[in-house]
Amino acid sequence: MLSRAAYNTLIDTLNQTEFTGEHKAWKVSHDKRKFREPFFDRSACAVRLVLENEADYRTRSECFKSISKKIGCSPETLRDWIDKQAVETGDREGLTQSERAQMKKESYD
Repeated sequence: MLSRAAYNTLIDTLNQTEFTGEHKAWKVSHDKRKFREPFFDRSACAVRLVLENEADYRTRSECFKSISKKIGCSPETLRDWIDKQAVETGDREGLTQSERAQMKKESYD
């Protein structure tokens, strides 16, 4: 279960970013510069919460379900954020965002 302090930190972070939920994110603005900052703050906070609190749950899936309900996204979205973070830190194989961007740029050249 998510501790009260971790939950309050999450709520404060979400309130500061003025983000209402992933499913509404694309409706917030078509200008990606206005969209990106709150989104990445939110996903980074959610990833941190999972990694810090997953020992409190019996299964990782249970952790995803519990935290995703509290932050307003699906467990699959949260799992995707965790997987992307693992690739970025080198804990999992795959292309990082910078590698993916470079490949995309090279394909246009």
